[in-house]
Formats: sequence, C-alpha cells, structure tokens
Amino acid sequence: MAVLATGTAPGLRIPRSLGTGLMVVPAVAFLVLFMVVPLVSFLVRSVTGDDGGFTWQYYAEIFTTANYRSALINSLLLAIGSTLITIVITVPAALHLARIDGKRAIGYDAVLTFPLSLPGLVIGFFVIILFGRAGLAQSASTALTGHPSFVLAYSMPGLLLAYLYFQLPRTLGILRGAAAALDPDAESVARTLGASPARITATVVLPALWPAILSAAGIAIASSLGAYGTVAALSEGFRVLPLEIAEQGTVLQNTALAGAMAIVLAVLSAVFTVINHLGERMIERSAVRA
Repeated sequence: MAVLATGTAPGLRIPRSLGTGLMVVPAVAFLVLFMVVPLVSFLVRSVTGDDGGFTWQYYAEIFTTANYRSALINSLLLAIGSTLITIVITVPAALHLARIDGKRAIGYDAVLTFPLSLPGLVIGFFVIILFGRAGLAQSASTALTGHPSFVLAYSMPGLLLAYLYFQLPRTLGILRGAAAALDPDAESVARTLGASPARITATVVLPALWPAILSAAGIAIASSLGAYGTVAALSEGFRVLPLEIAEQGTVLQNTALAGAMAIVLAVLSAVFTVINHLGERMIERSAVRA
C-alpha cells in the first residue's frame, strides 16, 4: 500500500516499506562502520600469518600459552561468578520492589540505577577507597584491632565487588519487571494449601522467574566479559582478556594476536547474548499465554 510522504511534492507517493526502511539506515550504517568493519578486520588479521598465508597460530596461542589461557579463564570466572552472586542478591530485592510503589519506589530506583551513570574506572577507584591498602577498611581494622585487614581491592574478591556494582542495576531492572508480572493468585493458592514460604519460592516463584533470570544472567555475563576500566584500575598482576587485548594491540603492536583475542571475546559475548534473547523469548511466550 502506498502513502503520501510528508514534505514531498503533491502526487509523489513513496511505498511504506521504503519509508520505514530508510528510518533504520543510520543505525545500520553506524553498526556496520563501528562493529562489523572492525570485527572483519580483526578476523582477517587473526588468521593471516607472517608470510601472508592462512594460519590458526594466534588462536592456538590463546589456549596454549599459560598467561593468555589464564586471562581467558579469569574473564569467564569473574563474569559468571559475579553474575551468580548478583542473581542471588537481586531476586529477593526484585520481589520486594515489585510490591511497593510511590515515593519509596522512586527512592529505590534513584539509588539502584545510579551505578549505570558511572564509568568502570570510577567504580574501580570506589573499591580501592573502601578496600585498598590505604582504604577505609584498612583504617578501621587498624584502629579497632591494631592490625591492618586483608587487602581485597587488587584480588579476585575485590574485582567481584566491583563487577557486582555495575551488574546489580542491569539485572534488577529485568527481574523487577518479571516479578511485577507474577500471578499473586498462584502464591495465594499455594499458601492456602499449606506450603511454606520456602516451598512457595522454590516451586512457584522461581520457576515463574526463570526466563527473566536466564535473560538477566545472559546480558550480565556478556557485558562483564568486556569490562576494561574496572579491571584496569584494580589489576596488579591479575589479568583478564580485555587487558591482554589492549596490551597486545596498543603497547606491543601485535594486532594479529589482539585480533584473535578480540574475536574469542566477541564469540563468548555473543553466546551469552543469545542466552539473553532466549530468556526474552520465553518471557514473551509466557505473557502471550497469560
């Protein structure tokens, strides 16, 4: 069906499909220029040897060289571990927030979404201020016991804390919407039948929230894998793949190895993004059935 486009000469008709197609051109052009082109360039460099021929040597290095393999494993452990902790924290928080409204809800929203406005580097320095060598935890421990406490900031626990900081609002937003859509009658029926709160949570609430949990976990892991600023602020010998990519690509000028690492990281992020989409599809199907 043809429609008259706004601002065109009288009698000039533009197909609706063409008009709506033109609206997405800027977004597609941006993604092609700043995502597809660099990824293709990385891919070509990562499979091109010194002699110009095809090679898998740079990918082999990632999995056979101890430092690079350790950085890859650390990235996965940080992303998955922090996500699991975040889910445990945010599920009960989402259930509570779904049941309140008014000024309290606005206040919670303001506090819980604030980390989204902060860059990763700033979050890293927050952890240093709290748990660094001259941090508040050290000062408090020295004042109370006469001995400094264990320094968390530059280790795996410190990085987990930092990752939690920027994962919480992202995860909570997804889970809160799903918690608000839960059927209260299902819980009431289970309670009437004598089910305990723990059993209601395990057999009614969590299965209903499972698609949202899957979606939130996928997007949290995918975004955490590429975190750079936070790790750059806190890393002292603790390596993750984004740090290795930056060092190989900028300091050592080994763009082929950096490209291979970037492709591996992109593939891993894509896998968890697909998990996020699966969760979203499950949520949509549940909404349709309801």
